[in-house]
Amino acid sequence: MGINNHDVVFWFGDLNYRIDLPDEEVKEAIAEENWDLLLEADQLKQQMSLGNVFDDDWVEADIAFAPTYKYDPHTTIYDTSDKKRIPAWCDRILWKSDYVSPLHYRRFEMLESDHRPIAGEYEVDIKSILEDQRMNVYQEIVKEIDRLENDIKPDAELSRTECDFGEVRYRVPVRQTLTIENTGKVAARWSFIPKPGFEDFCKPWLWVSPNLGLLVPGEKVTISLKIHITEETASVLNLGEETLEDILILHFQNGKDYYIMVTGVYLKSSFACSLDYLVRFPHPIRQGKPIPQDSKNGKLRIPKELWRIIDWIYHNAMEEEDLFLETGNQVEMASLREGLDTGQRFPKKIVLDPHSMAETLLRFLESLITPVIPYQHYKYALDASSSYSNSKQVISQLPEVHYNTFYYVIAFLREVLEYTEQNNLTAAKLAFVFSTMLLRTPPDGKVSASSRKKRMQFILNFLNEEVLEI
Repeated sequence: MGINNHDVVFWFGDLNYRIDLPDEEVKEAIAEENWDLLLEADQLKQQMSLGNVFDDDWVEADIAFAPTYKYDPHTTIYDTSDKKRIPAWCDRILWKSDYVSPLHYRRFEMLESDHRPIAGEYEVDIKSILEDQRMNVYQEIVKEIDRLENDIKPDAELSRTECDFGEVRYRVPVRQTLTIENTGKVAARWSFIPKPGFEDFCKPWLWVSPNLGLLVPGEKVTISLKIHITEETASVLNLGEETLEDILILHFQNGKDYYIMVTGVYLKSSFACSLDYLVRFPHPIRQGKPIPQDSKNGKLRIPKELWRIIDWIYHNAMEEEDLFLETGNQVEMASLREGLDTGQRFPKKIVLDPHSMAETLLRFLESLITPVIPYQHYKYALDASSSYSNSKQVISQLPEVHYNTFYYVIAFLREVLEYTEQNNLTAAKLAFVFSTMLLRTPPDGKVSASSRKKRMQFILNFLNEEVLEI
């Protein structure tokens, strides 16, 4: 905002304009009070008339007093110094407004300075506000601003703000969808954003696609939401430390946020548990609580789920060719996991593909939170792989349930090798497959050709020994 944007402007001070007349002529005119003569030679008046300073809207009251500069201090005598400055009206008051009327314009006889001070008295018309009309105008402006803001603000409509996935099982993906429609008048850029204090916008068991985009007015997009519980996320769910609940924040740039509640009921599974936890369930894992950790009675020597899988294979699939080398049917494997978790009986061989049960065994061992040979024993196992006696020494250091489970699996694999002619399996093939399940590389470890060879040799030590000593 500049000077010209104001209703009333005063400009005053020592403007330092002089009178273009000889000193004697000026003083003679002063003595005669011939102000018109002096004003015709006043530099400020001349410059204003030429349009060089202060436009036509600037006004000064009529001057009817002697020039105010320059006096000998403390006297009434104009300058008698060597410079003998010509008297002039240096100090001026101007204004720019249609609302100002001058009342007085005069000088004062104060001798302390070489200037005589001047003063002006004016009557100024001040605008008054009609409050009722002002409020009406204000409200109209606010309404118009709100309308304009709403026109440029993104707006959307969601088909739903709650997604209940119902029962969710381990490694069985469940999907739902929701639709976003741009109901505003401008293009809407949207994205799912993290909640305060979080890095990711959703829990690790939830997948959202797409998770950002741009919608033109009237356009729709379908969002796919998937819950998929894997071994990475199932462990805390099995222990009850986490539930299937999350809130998604759908954010529109320059618009508002929408909140979408995601819920589900996780059905506990024996997969992605620890051996110590599983042996505390003499009953199916979904049919009761575990035996207390410090209880001395009722715990199993190995997980019953492991026994059930191996028992079925022992009675139905020992002669199956390439057992553990072919993949199983995913639908059948999901049904087998359900049977393990609920206690349902397994179907007979004529109904079930043996490879589905074989892969279920592998996936069960792979999902254990802590491998059969715990991570802290991994390096010792590799170092001992060149010798059966050294390898056996490593196993002797395992916790009881890990020790029992290891030898139970090894004893079963040795039984499988009794049917080599029928199943086409060798100790090397079984060691290659089961070494990655029983002796897993630590999360912070590196897999190399050497470590793979040692891992396989460690398992071979127990499969090739003529008599397995436990």
